[in-house]
Amino acid sequence: MAIISTFALDGPTACSGLPIQQYSSQDLAMLFADEFDLVQSFHDIHTTPWQTTQAFTTVVLRRRH
Repeated sequence: MAIISTFALDGPTACSGLPIQQYSSQDLAMLFADEFDLVQSFHDIHTTPWQTTQAFTTVVLRRRH
């Protein structure tokens, strides 16, 4: 099993002043499709200590045998 969480497509475009990459659950599933199957995905809104919000994509992947 693998659990991966990244900035979502509707998330920020930078973090701590650095550019980031945004992913959808479909993007992540395709990225790991050679060895993993998508089990579940989540879209989450995180509130930072500064009371701003950031959208995240999280996927649960199962390795193929």
